[in-house]
Amino acid sequence: MSNTNVVVISGNLGADVESSATGGGTMVANIRIAVNKHSPDGQGGFNTKTSWVSVKSFGPIAERMIGKLSKGSKVIITGELEEEVWKDKQSGANRSKLVVIANSYESLSGAANANQNQGQFAQQNSQKQGRQNNGGQNNGYQQQPKSQQDQSRPAGY
Repeated sequence: MSNTNVVVISGNLGADVESSATGGGTMVANIRIAVNKHSPDGQGGFNTKTSWVSVKSFGPIAERMIGKLSKGSKVIITGELEEEVWKDKQSGANRSKLVVIANSYESLSGAANANQNQGQFAQQNSQKQGRQNNGGQNNGYQQQPKSQQDQSRPAGY
């Protein structure tokens, strides 16, 4: 049995995109996304719990994030979980955290909202075609064509 590591989240950027580059010159973008969960408070209202998710992207995806996203931008991120491990400089203790490595993203802010209905229609058609091409066995998920997948992640990341 194989393992599956797929994450899809939506939320708002908590700060502007932080950018850097690897030693080989590949662009890296780091963002933190606020994901809100609303639950009834038992008195007719709602409680909101915000979880902060760290996201890292590389290459062309990072370059697009740097140029188009800013604090407050609403996005949908698709990627995979990865554990980052390091040694604390002060205490020497081992530390780790889970981050999402973005394979793709979609901005839901600004001009993207004007085309939201068209985007939903295109996505639904695309998913229908994917189910037809796979005999209905993809459980509603359609794999991106290789030409659209970002394979720019440098070795060691």
